[in-house]
Parts: sequence; C-alpha cells; structure tokens
Amino acid sequence: MTLLSLEKTKALWEKDYEIVNLLHELGYSEDDDDEDLEALRNELEAIYNDGCSSGCCLALTYYSDTTAFYERNEEVAEHIECVAQEVGLDMLCDSLGLTYGDILTCSKYAKNAYVWAYVENLVRIIIEGE
Repeated sequence: MTLLSLEKTKALWEKDYEIVNLLHELGYSEDDDDEDLEALRNELEAIYNDGCSSGCCLALTYYSDTTAFYERNEEVAEHIECVAQEVGLDMLCDSLGLTYGDILTCSKYAKNAYVWAYVENLVRIIIEGE
C-alpha cells in the first residue's frame, strides 16, 4: 500500500525547514524528476514502516554518516532533549538501546540513535500529516 502519493511527495519541498533539510540530507532536491521522487517516496515509506535500523535510510547507514548528520543539524539534539524531558532518561535509554555512559559522552552510538530517532519522527510527521 502506498502511503504517499507522488503529488504529496512533490509538495514536501513546500514544508518547513527541517523537512526540506532532511530531504536534502537524504540526497534529493526540489529539481528531481518523477523517477527520483518515486525513489524518495519509497525511501520515506520504508523508513516509516521499517525504521532506519533496517538499512533503508541509505544516506544514514554508517556511524560516520549519522555522526556527520548530528554535527550539521542542531535540531537533532533539541529533539532528543524534548523527548528526554517528556519520557525521562530511563525510558530514553531503554527505547534507544543506550547506556547512561553513551548519553553522557554523546558517543557515536548515541549520535546514531539520536539521528535515527529524529529522522523517523520527521518521516512520521510527513506520512501522518501532523
């Protein structure tokens, strides 16, 4: 089942900064043709259905990719801070599979988990239309 129409995928370029920035980070641009937009739609749907850990988020597969994304996008840390305030540190650690040490040192494992959680949240917003 298709969750995003091609028209809705094209309209993503009119969304807010965070969504447009994510699309750029994934390697897409507003000038892409329909074939590229179809690939974007498929990637977003795969992230929504299977999560980044499945390997479907091709631009964010390796620690070097997610660490660089984290360093370029301060919104990731802001998102994680909000989540931590909402659910607490114990739940954050459990849900992301992190230790307190990972969080305190902002290890590559933490950055990876933070980026994937951030991306999955944005994709959820895109698909569910919040």
